[in-house]
Amino acid sequence: MSAKAPGLPVGSIVAYLAFCLLLTMLQAFWMNALSNHDLDLLNLLVPVFLGLSSSLLAWQIVRQSPLAIWNPLVWFLLACTMYYGLGQLIHLLGNADSIERVNSLYPVDQSGLARTNFLHTVGVMIIVGTYSLAATLFKRQKHTAMPDVESSAHERRSTREARSAALLFLCIGLPIKYLLELPYNLGLLTWVLPGSIQYLGTLSGMAIIPLYWLYKKRGGIYGVAFLALVISEFLVDVVSLSKLEMIKTAIFILLGTQLVKPGLKKLVLSGIMIVVGYVLIASPFVNFARVAVGRAAAKDLSQAIDLVQQFNAKGRTVQDAQFPKAQLWWARLAYSNVELFAMRQYDRGHSGTTFELAPYTLIPRFILPNKPRMNSGLEFTYLITGDQNLMSATGLGVLGEGYWNGGWLGVTVVGIVVGVVLAAFSHFSMRMLEARIFMFLPISMAGIMVGLRIDDWFVPTYLGTTLQLLLVYLAIQYVVRPMLLGNSRYGSSAVPENGDDMSGESPRAYALNKQ
Repeated sequence: MSAKAPGLPVGSIVAYLAFCLLLTMLQAFWMNALSNHDLDLLNLLVPVFLGLSSSLLAWQIVRQSPLAIWNPLVWFLLACTMYYGLGQLIHLLGNADSIERVNSLYPVDQSGLARTNFLHTVGVMIIVGTYSLAATLFKRQKHTAMPDVESSAHERRSTREARSAALLFLCIGLPIKYLLELPYNLGLLTWVLPGSIQYLGTLSGMAIIPLYWLYKKRGGIYGVAFLALVISEFLVDVVSLSKLEMIKTAIFILLGTQLVKPGLKKLVLSGIMIVVGYVLIASPFVNFARVAVGRAAAKDLSQAIDLVQQFNAKGRTVQDAQFPKAQLWWARLAYSNVELFAMRQYDRGHSGTTFELAPYTLIPRFILPNKPRMNSGLEFTYLITGDQNLMSATGLGVLGEGYWNGGWLGVTVVGIVVGVVLAAFSHFSMRMLEARIFMFLPISMAGIMVGLRIDDWFVPTYLGTTLQLLLVYLAIQYVVRPMLLGNSRYGSSAVPENGDDMSGESPRAYALNKQ
């Protein structure tokens, strides 16, 4: 891995923020000074411009170095393109069934659509602006120099770290995934599986990254182990009928290839393949399968295989009996209906209370068994539909949730917290990956997911996850690494000291986060 730690394209970020400010002013002027009833053109332009500018900024960041794929801001910008760009356009460019399906949960008129577009522009501007300021502050901190990543001593240490990380991830992740997480997803457990335990189940998939690195560097049995793990993960994802887990596994493979041999062209092609696979295969299949079995997961592998066969035979024709021609993959990206509902609830004096869950992130469920469910999706479904029998969890997204809890002040608070969290994960991940400290991959990967999950609930995703990962860091740094790697200079410090490698030599060094 010879690519250096990427910096930020300051000029591009400043231009992006200026463009978002201009877009905000345009929307405010259009809606207030012109006409609030002639908004079709505005509702077309804003998602297109916001989506394109977000994609362009992500591209500019990745151009600095392919290692920037580990930067949570890149994934946040891509998520903005999908949800706040493409998702919003379904109201104007989708077919009749698609629009009716979105509006069946809560109707969105042109005025309401304009309000959600404005919410997105302001929220994204606050998040990216806060990220830039926080990243600048982190960058000014004094950093130790990193060793020459091409030195033989550093290569040996990296191999040892990768081997230990892969073994650790598999020993923890596989039992949890197969004995707890999978049965829980199949409805075989009658109790709530704590989110922290479910997170540990993802370690099995995360082992794909160090195993791929070992396969490319050492070959042999590591190639067999890598292939077997990839097949196993995809089979579990199919049985669980989880689009997110399928995408995660694909991302693990992508990140592994980029860690071994970073390349911009390969990165772009792989990203396109993942998006196409999601739109044309994963999303349609999962939607079809869940309707076919009437539940969130298959009963077993044989039923999952049967669902795949049914999908190949007829799944691409009819997936929703009520809206047979609906473009379900597109409708899944549209959050305008739930956001508009939440905004109008706050405006009418019925503000949300989900931020009141924040103190519970400090208390593990085993200490407080009656701890409230941190994901408010079921309660929100009942609130918006009035049907207590629906067991579907509805997402709101962090910006809509911010407005629901506190109006524009709530949006500002959410934007600042998200921006700081993304910057902290970015700063940490770039340093750890440049040093090839594989045991911290769970934290780096969690940063990516935090960047992607702007459609999730704020407290568990951004506050709860951050606190959990702080504990993970402390455990890895002061317990796991010293135990597995011994009491060398690398066993007690997350980064090498004074640029020394394990041979005691003084290799060529360079500072991280260069200007």
